[in-house]
Amino acid sequence: MTAAFELDLELARRALAGDEPAREALADRLRCIGRILGGRQARGGRRLGADALEDLTQDVAATVWRKLSDYSGNAPLEGWVAAFCHNAWRNAARSQFRVTNKEQELVEEPAACDASGGDLDGPVHRCMERLDEEDAGLVRQKHFDGFTLDEIARRAQRNLNAIKARYYRALLQLRQCLGGTTVVA
Repeated sequence: MTAAFELDLELARRALAGDEPAREALADRLRCIGRILGGRQARGGRRLGADALEDLTQDVAATVWRKLSDYSGNAPLEGWVAAFCHNAWRNAARSQFRVTNKEQELVEEPAACDASGGDLDGPVHRCMERLDEEDAGLVRQKHFDGFTLDEIARRAQRNLNAIKARYYRALLQLRQCLGGTTVVA
């Protein structure tokens, strides 16, 4: 371990011990998370939206803080943090790719309908009963009540990406149920 890395290790230990100046210095050093993720975003390939990138930055910062006691001082602090950034970026890009593929599969989305005029004993309603309560609620709001996903997210005070993921998962489960495949909870 070199002297520079020893200083990084000492900073991490002091921050974990509650030393306020060390915490402030660590927070300043961790601004590299945004720069590292922003650099990855600039290199192209799969891109994350601004909100997703900001969420990812916060997630990485929280993970780094949670794992800070594991930092051994064998590499510069920023290099250790960069590994978390790389892994988080890769996972977020994979997740976004999966959601995008599911969205493309569901391009022919069912039209909005009126729940009061439909056959409540029909196969769609039987399959809706098999969904998780929140997922079924999303489908009802979107297709029976005519809300957009953005409106649903605002009303629920939830992240739009989380609402989209649950909604598309619910549609896939409905499709499986209607095709005779068991819905996986």
